[in-house]
Formats: sequence, structure tokens, C-alpha cells
Amino acid sequence: MKKIKAVHIHTELKFIGETNIFEGPYFKNQIFYLGENKFYQGSFDDRLINIKRNYFGLKKIIRICNSSDIVVLYDLDPIKSAIANSVSENIKIAWRFFGYELYKRNKELYVSRESYETLSKDGNSDLFEDSLTFSFLSSLKPVNLFFDSSFNKAVSRIDFFLCLSRMECSELSEEWPKLPQCIEIPFWGETGDSKPEELWEMKEPTIMLGNNKSIYNNHLDVIRELNKHSKASAYDFIIPFNYGEEGEYTETVRLKVKERGMYTLLEDFLPYKKYNEIIRQSSALIINSFRQLGMATIFMAIRGGVKVYLNPKNITYDWLRSRGFKVFDINSIGVDLGNHDVKLSVAEIECNIQALRNFKESYPKTEFQRNLVEKVLDGVDSV
Repeated sequence: MKKIKAVHIHTELKFIGETNIFEGPYFKNQIFYLGENKFYQGSFDDRLINIKRNYFGLKKIIRICNSSDIVVLYDLDPIKSAIANSVSENIKIAWRFFGYELYKRNKELYVSRESYETLSKDGNSDLFEDSLTFSFLSSLKPVNLFFDSSFNKAVSRIDFFLCLSRMECSELSEEWPKLPQCIEIPFWGETGDSKPEELWEMKEPTIMLGNNKSIYNNHLDVIRELNKHSKASAYDFIIPFNYGEEGEYTETVRLKVKERGMYTLLEDFLPYKKYNEIIRQSSALIINSFRQLGMATIFMAIRGGVKVYLNPKNITYDWLRSRGFKVFDINSIGVDLGNHDVKLSVAEIECNIQALRNFKESYPKTEFQRNLVEKVLDGVDSV
């Protein structure tokens, strides 16, 4: 079978590895990074093509897209919306959905009252991603005069909505009924080969709180609750804080953690290996998000035998439990602290690792690729 030509467009280096789900017998992949030259070290470092994020770069990438069979956009910011709205109608487009693109449009539904009170002080800080990206887009010419970067038009133009959970897609469709056709993606990470007993032994009295400085983590609510429990002081709480927008919310979090010595803000960027090591040594991970968030961190924690607490408002909580994972209601953290139960048993670690293996094996990337190729070729002569 002739391979389908796929153009992959990234604006964040940390997501380039996800291109791996297209590697195999069905796709001939070209991988592009739109932005200033940055150091990238990963599985695609010898194939990654850098294109400047400006008017001329955008014109170039559109020409390349028009000679492909499918374009894969990793998130849907104004730059990629402009690409979607400019590519020829006969080219299929897939949108790898990361979450913020839709959730930020109803931000008040996905942040707690305490978080939202800081947001109101920041004004329209939820427009940060768009305004920052647009400033890059307009660096050389007023490209808004030449390209239509309408988000709604792009959503209508796109053919496929790639997401990890069909359950999440169904929930989103209630609010946005005109989303493109949903296609689930396979699990792209490793399942690990460590023994449950070894993972249990390496656990320290450390708890990870959140996955970055995003307001969607609702750190403040967790910090307030933890401060009520005397036994929380027996643990060190590490808060990843090296990615996301700055504003009144992040400053409020910094002030709150300064009040208690048990919190540490992780503000420096860490290589993947070091970050993974910190997670594996932790007893628990708490993510108080009301929306899908930090899936790479969650899977890293599951693979490392870490007890994961999620907010039941988050569709990810129900989705993971439906797939056999042992994840826990964030509202039980107080009781668990009192009972010294913020650590999985060896049997629970083994259960989660097996659930992760089952998840990966039940939907291999070859099945995903074959499914997508059939849809790309629907109505087109066989290749």
C-alpha cells in the first residue's frame, strides 16, 4: 500500500514526540516546528524541520500542506487556525486536541471560585495564548490582512478531531455540537518494566501537586484544605510551576506556599528523565482540575506506581476508572492523610500497570492509523 503523505505542524517542542502514533506502514511523515530555533532532543531530532513563525513561513507551510494528503495540527491556536482556513479544500485536516482551545472559552466552568477571584483581577488573561501567538504571527507583516485566523471557521473546516477519550469528546459535543468527527488516538507512551515491589519500595513522603502553573490546576483550593490537616506536614509537596502563563493567580499561589515550609515550587525546567524520577519517587499526585489536563503526567504517575487523586468533576476521573485504573477522589485526601494511606499498595500498583498495558494493547497505533487512512481515502481512489 502506498503511504499517505502527512504534514505535522507543531508550535510546542514538548509535543513533537506525539508524532510517534503516525509512525509505521501507513504514513509518510513530514514534521515541522513553527517558531524560533530552539534546542530539541528527541526521537525526531534528525527529521524536524524548523520554519520561522511569520508571514513568509506561514505561506511556505501552506504550500507544503497543499501537496499532502492530510495535515495534522497539534492544538488549534490562531496560527494553525489560519493554516486550516487557507489549505485547499481537498486536503484532509486533523486537529490533535489538547484541551485549552475549547475549555478556555468557558473558563469560569473549569476553575474554582477561589481561582476565579484571582482571574478577575487579571482581566482577559484567558486570551493570553491567542495574543501571544498572534504577536509572533504578526512579527513581519500584518498577516491578519492576508489570512483568516477565525477559530470557528477553522473548526468547521477541520475533518477529524483527535483526542484520547471519546467520553470527553461526547461531553464536549454537548457544548460544541459542531465539532469535527471524533477519532480516538492510542496511548503513545511507555508502559514501563519496573516491578511493583520495586516501585513501592522507592516511594518517599513526597506528594506532587498539579502539573504546571495553569489556573486550571486550582492549586489554591488544595493548599487551603491541606493546611487544615496537621498530618500533612509529614509530607513534602512539590508543585510543578515551570510552564504556563503568569498573572495574579500564580503570584497568589507563590504567596500561599511561602506561608508553609512543606511546599516547594518547581520553577526550573527539568529534562524528562529527571522529572520522571521525581514522580516515580513520589507517593501521590494530586490534580484538582475540573477538565482534562496533564495526561502525560498522569500516565507517568500511573506507570511509576504513584497514587493519583483527581477531581470527580473531571471527565478523566470517570474515563480512567472505566478502563480499570485505580484513581482516587480528591475529596478523600484528608481522610487518607489521617490514615497514612497516601500510597498505593503493591497490589494496586500492579493493577494500574496492567490496566495501562491493557489500554495500549487494546488499541494499537496500527489500528488507529488504518482507521484514519480509511477515512482520508473515503471517496478517493484506492492507493
